[in-house]
Amino acid sequence: MNWRKIVTVSFAVLGLVFMWGRSQANAQSGVPKSLVPGHADVPIGSPQLIPLPELMQKGIALLQKKQTAQALQVFQNAAALYPYSFEAQITLAAVSLQTGNYKMSADAAQSAAALNENSARAYEVLAAAQNGLNNYSGALAAEKKAIVLSPDNAQMQMDAGQFAMQTDHYDEAARYFQNSIGLDQANIVGHMALGDAFTQLNENEKALNEYSAALNLLDQLPTAASAAATQIRYQIVTDEATAYSNAKQYSKAMLVLQSLPTSVQNTANTLSALAQINDQKGEHAAAIAQYQKLLQTKPKDAITWGNLGWSQYEAGDLKSAFQSSYKALSFNKTLSYVKFNLGLFYAVQGNWGQSRQIYSEAASTAAPFDIAAGIHDLRNALKRQPANSTLKEALKLLVAAHEHAVLSDFNHSSGM
Repeated sequence: MNWRKIVTVSFAVLGLVFMWGRSQANAQSGVPKSLVPGHADVPIGSPQLIPLPELMQKGIALLQKKQTAQALQVFQNAAALYPYSFEAQITLAAVSLQTGNYKMSADAAQSAAALNENSARAYEVLAAAQNGLNNYSGALAAEKKAIVLSPDNAQMQMDAGQFAMQTDHYDEAARYFQNSIGLDQANIVGHMALGDAFTQLNENEKALNEYSAALNLLDQLPTAASAAATQIRYQIVTDEATAYSNAKQYSKAMLVLQSLPTSVQNTANTLSALAQINDQKGEHAAAIAQYQKLLQTKPKDAITWGNLGWSQYEAGDLKSAFQSSYKALSFNKTLSYVKFNLGLFYAVQGNWGQSRQIYSEAASTAAPFDIAAGIHDLRNALKRQPANSTLKEALKLLVAAHEHAVLSDFNHSSGM
């Protein structure tokens, strides 16, 4: 199996730190003073230290001067001195998120959420930090809590959908994207994302409808001719080509890609889409050449290495397939589809020990969708090697793992 593209997530959580000018009372809000030993605005250890409002104003002034590292240090000090101040914790969480200190951000956001469990923004920042740590399940769990507190927030619905995509829960992702579109009818990105979810679910007609809706909305914008809008249009057209290819309408897929300007046809997104179309058509040598061309400019792209490994397997070059797949995992150890591919490669070789180990590891954390894709690949391999007993054992393992994963998902969604 291969992976079409990386999902990007946009967050509306960083406008959190300029809230202090309104009132000191607001700045100290977030936890009833009766619940803590002392007041939120009293520093731990010494009441003679810098007052919290002064610290916050100093940090904000540094941010406005783009002295981010110094500002972060001030907010760290504020959070340490005033551990019962919700605003001190949430501000540290937001600023450390902005600077890429995801562990610090997650810790501060969790502290903020503990101080005020009714704060949607605390869970939203926590979700963004978990995403930065590549903990997509944790990000989705936090975003769900934010949505419970703020169900009419279209951006939160979008973010939850993106996290569900990252964890390969495409049905769930589609529901969140549909919610977001329902809350914001002009949500171009929502239609694009919903199209991506439908493409992953192989519901290609629905995907094409969503891409068409995104294009129609884009054309209605006053800035439809701008450079940014043009780039979005190119992305939508590339996604349409992928949906046509998934539906085995290869001629339409190629025509759609060929409608793009020549300069765009040589970009990473278009080359990746073209490679996957060639794979689906059985033209694996062409796909390999396109992935290798991509890697010349993006040598550490784990997705491309993983997709190259699959193309090499389909072309019968198992040795190169192993090398490319392990290269992919060296850049991103979380790619479950690459692990499933390696399990298959070892099974094709008849190496049950290695195949079982890798399949078991991958299946223990994979979504049912990924396991089902692994089962599909094993059945295709058995058509080529019907006497391969290792493939048969691997199929039994994954079928049992899929049943367990489906049951776990059901129990989780029903609160059992």
